[in-house]
This record gives sequence, structure tokens and C-alpha cells, in this order.
Amino acid sequence: MTRIQTIVDTLFEQFPSNDLGGGPERFQFDRLREVLAAADDWPSTLRRLHQAEGCDELALSLLWMTDRLEQDAARTFATTDEEDAFQRSLRRSLGLSEAAFSGFGAESAFAAPNAETPGASSEEPMAAFGAASIEGSSVTMPDDAPTLDVPASEETVPIEESGPAMPMGDDDAGTSDPEIYGRLLERFLEAVQSGADDRNELLTRLRANNRAVQADASMPEEYQRYATLLDDFLGYIEDHQLLDDVRVMNLVTNLQEPFGQWLSTDEASRVGILDQCVEMQRDFRAMFE
Repeated sequence: MTRIQTIVDTLFEQFPSNDLGGGPERFQFDRLREVLAAADDWPSTLRRLHQAEGCDELALSLLWMTDRLEQDAARTFATTDEEDAFQRSLRRSLGLSEAAFSGFGAESAFAAPNAETPGASSEEPMAAFGAASIEGSSVTMPDDAPTLDVPASEETVPIEESGPAMPMGDDDAGTSDPEIYGRLLERFLEAVQSGADDRNELLTRLRANNRAVQADASMPEEYQRYATLLDDFLGYIEDHQLLDDVRVMNLVTNLQEPFGQWLSTDEASRVGILDQCVEMQRDFRAMFE
């Protein structure tokens, strides 16, 4: 990921996504995060995001943040006003009301825009930069900010129909990217634990990623071995319809935690972290036979 994508991904990480549950809001949140993290052409991705239904304000807040970050090439974090604009526009793109986050307290970044939060401005961060805006959006942009070049008359479309480069549903399937793999593995674990309806879909997507990792010679050897053994396990539970078996839940938990540790560790220090689950992956059949 680029510097800007890393900063945006950190903002997604700070969003209290656990409170979204396992419904459509959480699914939309994960799809947005994954597509933005994997974007190869950031400006084009923002243009497509602006055309996706309900996401125009989110696209504009990201454009505004991008412009500011490009002017400050050394900055590796979002400012308070950038974070506030992002969080509010993201919340709106998910269809959430201010009241949905009323339990976070007065100092929360998710407080209502006009709340008197200590140390924070009650003014809309982007509203102070003038009236230039894209027609139909309530978020204004700086007069000198770059534009998305989206015709004002163009109708927005549901996010599923906004073109092949912004599918947001299966884009995380069939990629070897470790960051995307880790998030998909975590979502799969959560779905298995909660019995969510999309656990079979997530299993299919995770298996597609396993195959992509195996085929990508540029990936670390221990990562490829992990994906190969995990795919063997997932194929077994899929063939034997064991997704709801409590033993599967326990095993997936024990397999996901080392990968999360491996992912968060500096590359030079990763050696051996995944070894702790290799034996478990190889001997899993003994638990079911």
C-alpha cells in the first residue's frame, strides 16, 4: 500500500467496526476497506467510489485528505479534522445515524458534528474552504482542490453496479496480498464464531486466496506453506459440512492468531512464527476421525 492508503487503512482500523455486528453495514465496511487498500490507481478508485450509491461524500473526504497529504509528503498520519471528516462520511456511506454511536461519549470522534468536544472544532472541517463542491453533495471542498471530474448530472449507481474496477464484493478473492488475506481470515473466523450467513461465501473466497498464494512465487515460503495447509483443512470441512462444528471454531481460532502475529511483525523477525501451527494444520484430521 502507498503512504496515503496506509493512513486511510489506519482510519478504518480505528473505526469501531465490532459494533456494526455481522449485517450489511459490516459487509459494506469491509468491502470499502479492502478495495481501497488494494487500489492500484487511487484517483480512478475515488472517481468510481464517488459514483457508487451513497459513497459520494466519502470519496470527497478522501480526495480532500489526499490533496493535503500530497502537499505534506513527510506526514504519516491523518489530522484531527481529516479523521473527523472521514469518519462522518464513512458513517453516512454505511447508512448510520449520529445516534448509532451515541454511546461513545463526548470525546469520541463519532460525536455529532455540532457537539462541543474539548479541543475540537464544531465546524465541518471541509466547509471552511469555500463553496466549490460537486453538485448534489453536502460536503464542500477547498476552492483550489482537485476535482473528481464526475459529471454533475450523472446518476449514482448501486455499489455492486459501479463497474468492474469497484466490485467491492469478490475483489479480495484470488489475491495473494498478505494484508487482505489476514483481514479475510479474521472475517471468516468471526463468521464461524457467530454462525453468520456469509461464512460459506467467506470460506470460498479464502480458498481462492489460498490458491493465489500458492501460485505466487514472490510470497514468503512460510506464507505459502501456511496457505497450502489451511486450504487442505478448509477443503476437508467443506466436503464434510463441518462449518458449524465447535472443533472447527477452536481450530480456526488457533490458526488465525499466529497468522495475525506474523502479519504484524517486522518482516525480518517473522521467521518461525507460523511454525507453531504447522503441526496442528497437518494433524487436524485426527480431531474428526
